[in-house]
Amino acid sequence: TISTARDAFRVYAPLAQRLGMQRLKTELENTAFRLLYPRQFSVASSMYSGDIDEIKSIVRVLSSRIEHLLRSDSVFDQSDVTVSSRVKEPYSLWRKMLRYRKEIADARNRASENVVGDTDGEGDARKYGVGPATLSLKWVPDVIAFRVVLRALRLSPLEDDESLRTREKMLCYYALQLIGDVWPASERNEAKDYIKNPKPNGYQSLHYTASLVIGGEVWPFEVQIRSEEMHRIAEFGVAAHWDYKLQNKAIKSIPVEPPSRENTMLPALPSAGNTTRILTEMQSIEVNTTEEILETS
Repeated sequence: TISTARDAFRVYAPLAQRLGMQRLKTELENTAFRLLYPRQFSVASSMYSGDIDEIKSIVRVLSSRIEHLLRSDSVFDQSDVTVSSRVKEPYSLWRKMLRYRKEIADARNRASENVVGDTDGEGDARKYGVGPATLSLKWVPDVIAFRVVLRALRLSPLEDDESLRTREKMLCYYALQLIGDVWPASERNEAKDYIKNPKPNGYQSLHYTASLVIGGEVWPFEVQIRSEEMHRIAEFGVAAHWDYKLQNKAIKSIPVEPPSRENTMLPALPSAGNTTRILTEMQSIEVNTTEEILETS
């Protein structure tokens, strides 16, 4: 079991990420994290317990308000709008907390150095607070995320896929503008346009961070806006999108004669062993560093 869990960290989760299979990647990482590092998993999971009421309030209020905001705009009359939410998983939360703890320590070290004209450390110290002991969920801007998925309806049977896809992209930017007018973007985290600049695995979405005051405390949250096509690729990978398109494509003709053997020959594919070895080598430095930090934290 331990060996399989390590393989999940080293090979299977990175492979799922490169294929754009975000859901599978998340499940593999969290299962392996729970088995390999039960103490750290318990600490990360327990961080939600003290703030669970506030998290539920944010999810309930913002989900309904964002959906109402978009549905009440006439621009979305010819579109389907779905708003969902998610809370950051323990493994992803733990990694971000470790990163922020290091940033806080570095900021405090720079602030403590009385170098004339050096204000970076002081600014970072004010940005991150008094020290590692103050770490909480409120430090992670995307610990709560709201996902807006848009699907434009065809204006006519003659509208082609490219035109529909372009309209959906424009709807994503318009939705970002509407939501940003109500909940202004955070100055600390710039908006990210993965529609214009997709990730290498094909991931496309608009991300921006805002905040909401609950019980006198400021809670950050992230909004992700994408089309239904982008969402399908993000969750299940490009291969799943190809399968979806093939299932919905009408068969226009059937060949009378079976194809020749030459036309049915498939190109040689790299062996699974070689693929695993290459991925392992590519991920070894990053994974080993992460494991060392986890084991000493």
